[in-house]
Amino acid sequence: MPDILLCNDDGWESAGLHALKNELDKIGDVTVFAPSCERSWIGKKISRYNEISVSPVDPKGMIDNSEVYSVSGTPSDSCLIGTSNIFKSKGKPPDLIVSGINNGANMGLSFILSSGTVAVSLEAAMMGIPSICVSMFFQKKEHYSKGIINDIKSYDKAAIFSRMVAEKILNNGKLPDGIDFLIINVPYGIKNFDFVVTEIARIHYGYLFRKINDNTYKFDERLNFQNFKDKVPDNSDINIVINKYKISISPILLDLTGNLKELNKFLQF
Repeated sequence: MPDILLCNDDGWESAGLHALKNELDKIGDVTVFAPSCERSWIGKKISRYNEISVSPVDPKGMIDNSEVYSVSGTPSDSCLIGTSNIFKSKGKPPDLIVSGINNGANMGLSFILSSGTVAVSLEAAMMGIPSICVSMFFQKKEHYSKGIINDIKSYDKAAIFSRMVAEKILNNGKLPDGIDFLIINVPYGIKNFDFVVTEIARIHYGYLFRKINDNTYKFDERLNFQNFKDKVPDNSDINIVINKYKISISPILLDLTGNLKELNKFLQF
């Protein structure tokens, strides 16, 4: 069976990760390397100065014989250590790296570049390993009650769809040309698997921090994707998920080089 590395940024105890693991076990040999606790909003941070402990754990709710490791570092740390571990034990890197299911959406340029969930796929892409990262969009505040976000069943549809995409990649042996990884956002409570291939909305989250007093600022928890729903292209991830309430799949290519020809023209003195 193909080897699949599963990571996330919500921690190894996350219900979304458990739901995804149980589905991926149907198509591959899944190993979990995930943070020991939630490590959201830290992007592609790597623990350069801190020692990282990696401990096997025995999580309830997963299929028997699960190989799950708790990592004291970041999502990127988990991905890199997990890939190295699989390479040493199997003699090759994993065939696929999957990240999620994140508790909350990862849509729009500024948000995905801040995401620990997406960071896992960034690491995978730089290693030349196909990857998908999966997130769940909860539309209403009451959806964030612990009864919903901590219930594995809340993530069933997203987990099944992710397994379908993962199986297609594994059967093909790679992602299509010009794609390094996929970002998938699934609305909570969907009844079917209607999806749209989308572009990433080019938005900025704004000032992000609110002032508490003269010398203190705090992350603004009032930040909401609803603030952007009327300001994005029709085929963007945000519009498809929020306004159409369909699954969004965005193909990502890590080509950071801009227009060389135009820059050469610009620099003519």
